[in-house]
Amino acid sequence: MQSANSAKTLGTNTQLQDWRDARVMVFQGQYFTLKDQPEQRYDLISIGEIMALLESPANVEKESAWATIGSSYNEYDARSHEVQKNQGSYWLLRFDIDTGNPSLEDVCEAFTFTVGDKIFMVYSTSSATATNRRWRVLVPLLVPVHHELRRETEVFLRETLSMLWGLKFDPALDRAGQHIYLPAVAQKNRGHDGEPLFYEWKRCGDTPLDIEHSPWFPAVQSSIEKLRQEESERQEALKDKCQRRVAQSHSAGPHLSAIDWYNQVHPLENVLSEAGYIQSPSDDRDWASPLQTTSSYATRVYDSYFVSLSGSDAQAGIGAASRSGARVGDAFSIFMHFMHAGDRASALEQVRTLRKSSEQITTLQTPEMVLPAVTPIMLQELKQARLTPRVIVEKMLYADVRLRIGPGGSSKTTLAVYEAVTLALGRSLWGRPVASAVRSLFITREDSREILVARIRSVMQGLLLDESEQAAALQNIRVMDLTDISFRLSAVQNDVVIPHRKNLANLIESLDQWKPDWLICDPLVSFGVGESRVNDAEQGLIEAFRILRNQLGCCTEGIHHTGKAVARDKILDQYSGRGGSALADGARMVVVTQPLDPKQWTKATGTILGHGETGFVMAFPKLSYCRPQPPIFIRRSGFSFQMQEGLASGDPDAVEKRDADLVYEFLTKHYDKGRRYSSSELDKVHDEMGLTRTALREACGVLKTQGRVVYNGKRGRVGSYFEPVVVKPLGDDCD
Repeated sequence: MQSANSAKTLGTNTQLQDWRDARVMVFQGQYFTLKDQPEQRYDLISIGEIMALLESPANVEKESAWATIGSSYNEYDARSHEVQKNQGSYWLLRFDIDTGNPSLEDVCEAFTFTVGDKIFMVYSTSSATATNRRWRVLVPLLVPVHHELRRETEVFLRETLSMLWGLKFDPALDRAGQHIYLPAVAQKNRGHDGEPLFYEWKRCGDTPLDIEHSPWFPAVQSSIEKLRQEESERQEALKDKCQRRVAQSHSAGPHLSAIDWYNQVHPLENVLSEAGYIQSPSDDRDWASPLQTTSSYATRVYDSYFVSLSGSDAQAGIGAASRSGARVGDAFSIFMHFMHAGDRASALEQVRTLRKSSEQITTLQTPEMVLPAVTPIMLQELKQARLTPRVIVEKMLYADVRLRIGPGGSSKTTLAVYEAVTLALGRSLWGRPVASAVRSLFITREDSREILVARIRSVMQGLLLDESEQAAALQNIRVMDLTDISFRLSAVQNDVVIPHRKNLANLIESLDQWKPDWLICDPLVSFGVGESRVNDAEQGLIEAFRILRNQLGCCTEGIHHTGKAVARDKILDQYSGRGGSALADGARMVVVTQPLDPKQWTKATGTILGHGETGFVMAFPKLSYCRPQPPIFIRRSGFSFQMQEGLASGDPDAVEKRDADLVYEFLTKHYDKGRRYSSSELDKVHDEMGLTRTALREACGVLKTQGRVVYNGKRGRVGSYFEPVVVKPLGDDCD
């Protein structure tokens, strides 16, 4: 790899002796940038060095893995989409296959059929597993190409591969500055020998691809010309006093100020989204109208105006017509058409009402929400709709609102810390698999940052993590300490509890560069307006959590306390939380923890708590996205947690076995220490095993019948005792 400060970009140099010497810009981790350091340059890596990485992927976390845009332009602003669009010179085509679980053979066969004898490299991603295969494909080029030709060639190949082979690609790589990770497998995904648990790769073909001499070049060139023509039409539509045309279409006079106000406080992109427009994954400027019958993104946004080339939009009369036939409009144009069926008077009346309400609000300064239009369900939406949100932990944690309930001192926060550390390493949790490492954020208004960090350290020690594992876990855990800040997620406005949009916006903005998979607010009561309004206050928090869920795409959890009666009676239903029912009703996941005393623990699990150990049950009374799940019994010793299997309820054979095992375990432990128990002495300690005298005696009878204990009786009964016997499995002494 060539140093950034000593390298010169290759630009459009086509006089290389070997295409393997072509170099592309590279950087470490998605957050690395030189945009504020104009004297610096990004490193360069040759195609040959990338090919060498196939055989020996880097041993780094994804956040620190090498990534490339595929372009030789490596100045300080090389990560800018606009800069690469204008100055980028691409030596690689890039493809990302994250869904569908195709095999390596399937991917290679599809690409070989499509590109023939041209070279391409396939390698599995860092998070791929044998049951969830994900691939990246790089196609080296004989000569570098500009952004348009690179993008449209990738689009053509993706569509061909999708149509003929069913492969599913991520279109985000269409963007000029979008990066793709080079071969890497993190330490957490490697075995004790340092080898990847799953990593597959293959290089196919003999010669690099020359796009301009490929059989599909005419089709690609035609697509480029069509796109250029469409852009020309859009630019033409914006000319000749386009803004004046839009203003005139709304009419002048006193109404203009109301329209200007609406456009100022309602970003065009937000209004488009509310109206049902779909943003292109490859270009943020482009949108597809809900009226379109094609799959193109025919509406493009320019600052506060849009230009639509959609015939459906033109037929519907959205915006104003330009001389070229395109439709031009602003946020009010969309609002009027979709929210008021084109009725300008009705739209203006609501705008004036919104403006008046906004001017009256001086504390929160929260703009009124505009209801979205009632739009038809399109077939594409019907096909793509999911029954569940993103799965974080199977049958336990989803990207939605979650409530964790428990009495004070029941390990709620510490258990959440243990779960976060476990998930940060990508390990399974409570027997449930995890697809990849999970990012967790604790927002605390109770314990200080120092206390939480100390708990994280103690949990790591309990898990026996080495220094490298601790560092890996810390990459995926953050703590935001708001204990000395009056921060609320809801507020009272006009005697109504609503989400505190200003605080929510600040929080979301602060997480722009580090978006969590799991956000935990502790304790929940400190984030609301108090408990005097009960259900209104709880509903305000639920609505705030939904905003965080929608904007961050994460699970948003609140840690909540139970009431005294619930704690005393060990109630585990979804309404166990203190206060009203709105929290449990609004959440999509409810988890309830309750501590168990030794007798309750033994009855539930058939095991005895050791010295210094505590036990508790974690129930899942509400899981909206999977079948009901049985409770989990957890044994805690210090900062170590261990799941214990519970007994099958109502199974007499299981109860008999549990009782017998308890007595046998008790006798064996004390016998090894030299303590002998007679029948009468054993009766006196039945409480230590959580058994009644009757159950204890029945268990002793079972053990005698099974030959697991022998009762050494003495005359007069003095000196009599039970002796545990090690019973060998049948066949142990057989040859």
